[in-house]
Amino acid sequence: MRVNRIIRYGFTGLLLGYFVSLILSQWIWLEMRFTVGLIIPAGLLAGAVCGAFIKRGSKLWGLFIPEILLAVCLVVLYRGDLAALTVIPATLLREGIFLPEITIHAFDIILLSVLIGGNIIWLFNYQQPHKENNITLNTEELS
Repeated sequence: MRVNRIIRYGFTGLLLGYFVSLILSQWIWLEMRFTVGLIIPAGLLAGAVCGAFIKRGSKLWGLFIPEILLAVCLVVLYRGDLAALTVIPATLLREGIFLPEITIHAFDIILLSVLIGGNIIWLFNYQQPHKENNITLNTEELS
């Protein structure tokens, strides 16, 4: 269960890192002096460390709020430009983990599989069966 929590918190940190990285990539002065893609793995690491040390469970809104923030950020910043939506997130991740030799298309596939896998892990945790109340009713007492 602890590994599951570390993965879930790490995934949330990855999403929040993407959100902050996308916002900061719009600031040209900072973009020229600092690799804002480094915020993505830093968010992943910070989330995983928080997941390792926090004892209580996470709520389902902990997944949806960062995803909604990221989606709104992408729509507002790139205004539906499909070319930018397929290139910018992959480019930020590629420069953030210092792997320029891998193509942007490959990073798009990696990013999409990480997003789908992270959502499945988050939702799988909440699809576990709940314990039912073990109350037995004796019908002879009611007669």
